[in-house]
Amino acid sequence: MGLFCEYCREAFGPLEDPMTGMTVDVYVVPVEFSFGGETAVEDFALHSFSACVSTVASGLRNGVVPASKISKPAYLARCQNLEDMGVVAYPYSFYGLYPAENRADCARILQGVHSGALPLPGPPPVG
Repeated sequence: MGLFCEYCREAFGPLEDPMTGMTVDVYVVPVEFSFGGETAVEDFALHSFSACVSTVASGLRNGVVPASKISKPAYLARCQNLEDMGVVAYPYSFYGLYPAENRADCARILQGVHSGALPLPGPPPVG
């Protein structure tokens, strides 16, 4: 775990949040997303040290984490951050398609969208 902890300590820095437009200090990890047959690597915000370590430990290969390997703690921390910023209050509808009643629903929906398991009419915002 020491290597992953060190990686995350070095990954802490500013990143613009695509849902709020605000720049925040987070753990920034390159994540590979696939949508509509296209693949792109984007900087992804992880909102806690444990979210970073668990995500990096589950999938970092050649400096990139596949979107399917973003950890559950990462999504729960993201949802808590959205709640704390006042962006999400339950009940909430993500992308006008997926209703969430609580943080667990939020995490499940974000994971589904980012992994491609839940379809969207256009590319999902990263973050």
